[in-house]
Amino acid sequence: MSDRRRLWRDIALLLLILLPYFIVMLSARPLNVPDEGRYPEIAREMLVSGDFITPRVNGAVFLDKPALYYWLEAASMKALGVNLTAIRLAPALFGVVGCLLVFLTGYRFFNRRTAWLATGALATFPLYFLSSQYANLDLEVAVWITAALVGFLFAQAEPLDSPRRRWYFILAYTAGGFGVLTKGLIGIVLPAIAIFTWMLWERRWRELPRWGLVWLPVGVLAVCLPWYSAVQMHNPQFLHFFFIYQQFQRFTGGGFNNVFPAWFYPAVLMLGLLPWSIWLPCALRDGWQAQREDQGVRSFLMAWPLAILVFFSLPASKIVSYILPTVPPLALLMGAAFDRWLSRNRQAPILMTLTAVVPLAIAVGLLVFAARVPHIAKYTAHPVLPMLLRGLAVSLLIAVAVLVAKRRDGAQAAAWSLGMAGAAIALWLGPLVPCFDKESMRDTADALRPMLTADAVVVTYHNYYQDLPVYLNRPDHIRVVDNWTDPNIVNVDNWRREFFFALRDQPEAHGWLLDDAAYGELLRGSRPVFTVTSNDEAVKVASRFGQRVVWHSPHYSILVKGG
Repeated sequence: MSDRRRLWRDIALLLLILLPYFIVMLSARPLNVPDEGRYPEIAREMLVSGDFITPRVNGAVFLDKPALYYWLEAASMKALGVNLTAIRLAPALFGVVGCLLVFLTGYRFFNRRTAWLATGALATFPLYFLSSQYANLDLEVAVWITAALVGFLFAQAEPLDSPRRRWYFILAYTAGGFGVLTKGLIGIVLPAIAIFTWMLWERRWRELPRWGLVWLPVGVLAVCLPWYSAVQMHNPQFLHFFFIYQQFQRFTGGGFNNVFPAWFYPAVLMLGLLPWSIWLPCALRDGWQAQREDQGVRSFLMAWPLAILVFFSLPASKIVSYILPTVPPLALLMGAAFDRWLSRNRQAPILMTLTAVVPLAIAVGLLVFAARVPHIAKYTAHPVLPMLLRGLAVSLLIAVAVLVAKRRDGAQAAAWSLGMAGAAIALWLGPLVPCFDKESMRDTADALRPMLTADAVVVTYHNYYQDLPVYLNRPDHIRVVDNWTDPNIVNVDNWRREFFFALRDQPEAHGWLLDDAAYGELLRGSRPVFTVTSNDEAVKVASRFGQRVVWHSPHYSILVKGG
């Protein structure tokens, strides 16, 4: 079989494995707020309003992020409806694309087994897989960054006079442009600092004129300029707010959420890459020792995550998924190291199989814990018993792999053991996310939906529940009642500040962002009004505004007019 034919066969087999794996659990849990409420709601509002230029959350202009992700979400909702599968389909497909990029890179610069090992590692990293099941922008921009850096690496490997070299550079810079259209300047800043770090590491600064940099602004502007120009025309505050406030002040400032020390991201990688991360220090050492064997490929794969890790460790505010661009090169380094070890060390298969047992036992313990906690079972779409059965099936497969290791190819069996342990952890833990999130409005929306008539008004009092508009899927905005004159609103990075900016810049926002006086006037009108609030607030609202509770859960209540 020719190499090209084998490559295409492997890609087809890879897609046959990866597509069901990344898609099967998309509806296994409710939306996780705030991100999985906010970003899908922006896409849903684009479909409702027909305005695909200006992103909006509950009618409020939301200029924090560019539009590409919202367009993909809107296309998915248009095709499949507003449901959990449609909402999470785009990140799941990007997860598959990221795996394909790693496979092609491993195939091109190492060998076929390294490509399969690296791809298997990436797909079964719990951090990577769970990010592909989460509806926000971080995995998507990580894949664009990966595409840009992989394109650059492929270009570097081509002869100077090869036409493919130029096209690889163009593809790399265009991928960076799509990264900018997904999440802003990091789409080109992160590839640039990774390449610059590698250039210093390898002392290749003299090669800079050969990198086709003339195509960088062409590729980026061709992708980004139409939307950035259009949104600025519709929103004169955009450029300052987006580039100065969101891009620079968020990176350098200390007034945002999630403050963690410098060791945060190394700890995230060690936990998020289990069970593979147990071997990560050895893989990095192997990459360092073998870096002179491949003309800069391994040094590139080490400079890439190092530069990004340092970049994101500098600011005080840290979010787990920001570190995702470091994961693909680590998977490639692990794949290359495993290929070498499995060829040379007869004890490695046994050690790798044993490595899979400890985190697998932890995952089993979590599942047993989940079966005993009613809250988790209630908020998990799939019953816990089938989850346990799936876990048992994966455990049996791993046991079979251990037995096969003794009889046939221990290297392959060991790799399968690690991969299946990682997949088991990822697939089992995904539906358990509700254990850490008691704010889901799915039950509340299910109770409220049958009560609503076409002219009914939905109000949230002293809170805004990010996922409620998505679950209700109504064309009109939810009225939000709060104290909008509070001077501390702008000091906290949450929905209040977003809506405060809307009141400042959008006069029409006063129609649905209400204070107590406007809320009382709304209640005196003829339209049915349904108020959703916390149980503590419900007692105050019922007493002050003469309403009654018609439904409540352990956390939330629905009130209507009338004593």
